[in-house]
Formats: sequence, structure tokens, C-alpha cells
Amino acid sequence: MINAKGLTGIIDAIAPFETADGFDNAGLLYESGRKTDRVLFALDMTPGVIDEASALDCGILVGHHPVMLGGITRFRFDDTIAAAVKNGVSLIAAHTNLDKAKGGINDVLAEKLQLLATVSLSGGTARMGFLKTALPAKEFAVYVKERLGAEAVFAVIGDKPGLSVAVCGGAFDLVIPAFLADADAVVVGELKHHQALEAKNLGLTAVAAGHFITEDPGFRVFYKTVQNILGQDARCFYSESGKNPFSVF
Repeated sequence: MINAKGLTGIIDAIAPFETADGFDNAGLLYESGRKTDRVLFALDMTPGVIDEASALDCGILVGHHPVMLGGITRFRFDDTIAAAVKNGVSLIAAHTNLDKAKGGINDVLAEKLQLLATVSLSGGTARMGFLKTALPAKEFAVYVKERLGAEAVFAVIGDKPGLSVAVCGGAFDLVIPAFLADADAVVVGELKHHQALEAKNLGLTAVAAGHFITEDPGFRVFYKTVQNILGQDARCFYSESGKNPFSVF
């Protein structure tokens, strides 16, 4: 059995909460006071995932994206926070601290793309490494799609073959840091229009593979790491209801 404070301490040892960005709300978000031997992991904390936690009798939900971010002033009876309180499910978020952590979201993303000699970039959040063989820009975009199992990607086609690659899951603004680090290509979850224009102007290949797609692999590794530490004290589950909200037509 374990309680939310105990599990928060375990997560802190893997991905220290003090490393989270200033805007972030990582850590223990709601504590029910209940001990449990079942823990659910999900990239997003949604009411549906809370229902799943309740159905599995999980007393703790560990998510990547915090539900209380940006100054929430009220919540409804049917939103995630209310559902967690009603069902006695404690909430813990491992967000930008896990993005930066060794073996965390962005290390796993770099590994999925088979990057070599990977180093930290942009204050430790992003990663940069090298492909074994340079790929023409269009082939690189297809390579990213296939390696991440994405249904589709958006790509800005740059001037050079992709060899040095900067990566960061989610919506991180990586174009300028990547250019300054002499990267040939960038892989992120989301790419805003002005960022795409910057990449085009700088001759960078930039691939947006999807927020969920770029972060889910790393969070699954994290879930397995926590399970290994907990051993027989608690059983961890990975959400089956928490899915990519986007469909491709």
C-alpha cells in the first residue's frame, strides 16, 4: 500500500519537482488521504480517466499534464477535480520536471528516433543528437512519422538533409534554439504558424508529429519505472481510456 505523499516522494527522486518550469503546477495536486495498492497513469487527467481509475479501484492518478494550470478560479461538479474528490482519487502531475529528467519524456523521444550522441538543449528541456545517416528533408519527415507511429505529421521542408536533430515533446518552441545549436531538423509535438515561418526562413526542416504522440512513449516508460520501484507495494496500470484526442481524415 502507498499514499499520495509517498508516491510523490518516489516520483521526485526520478524527476525532481524543483526542476519544473515556473509556469508549471507539477507535484501533488489533490490528496484524498487514502492509501491504495493500485495506481493509474495517464498522459491527460480527464473525467473519463477518473472514471477508469475508480472502476479499477485506483486511489491515485498520476498524469503528465496538470489539471490546475493557469489560475483556475472555479470548477464544475463534473470536471476532473470534482470527480477526483468525489471518487477519492489523489492526483499527482509529473510534467516539465519529467520532460527534463534523465530517461524522461525527451530522452525517450530521442531514443525512438534513434538519435546518437544525445545532449541536452535549451536549459535541459530539449535534446539534440545525430542520425546514423543523413536523410533528405522529405524522407526525414516520413522517417519521423514511421518511427513514432503517427498517422500523419506536418512538416516544413528545409534546405539541408537531416543529420543533427533537436527534439522536444509537446508544444515547446524549439526552432530558434535548434538553429542556434546548428541543428538541421527539429521534431516537436506542435508547431505554431509563426514557428513554421521561422523554420522556413532559416532553412530548417521542422516536423510536428502531435502532442500526444511525442509524449506518450516517454510517459509509458515512466510508468514502468515507477512500477519497478513500487514492486509488490502497489500495482500500476496505464490508462486505456486516455487516448489521442485528434483523428486524421
